Amino acid sequence: MTVIQDQIAEAREHFANAEKTIDPSTKRALVESALEIFSDCAESQPSEADLRLIKNIRKSFARTLVDQIPKMNFKNGETLEFFVTVLLITFCNETVELMNSDDGFKQKLLWIRDQYSEEFAYISRNVN
Repeated sequence: MTVIQDQIAEAREHFANAEKTIDPSTKRALVESALEIFSDCAESQPSEADLRLIKNIRKSFARTLVDQIPKMNFKNGETLEFFVTVLLITFCNETVELMNSDDGFKQKLLWIRDQYSEEFAYISRNVN
């Protein structure tokens, strides 16, 4: 395996562990690590196949987040804001693609928007 493939495998493992944990803070730390690894991958000129794999992993985790956010017990708004930012900003292309192709995903995301409208508005106002 190449260095990039090793990095992708490591990031995938972080996302898989994040999916399994119920603690929002632990989940956030794992996602932050995975995103940092993906950022490092981008600097290493990944192949088209690597880029497709990264996109598929991101898309898969976007689905997971939309399913898990309503079940999470957030102790602070920062962690919720982080996950909403991941969906709307970091995974923007994947989220839009899923909304356009999967009505169930879209309905879940709209439910999250309705439940956490203040967080969505805050993020919208503070996007550069």
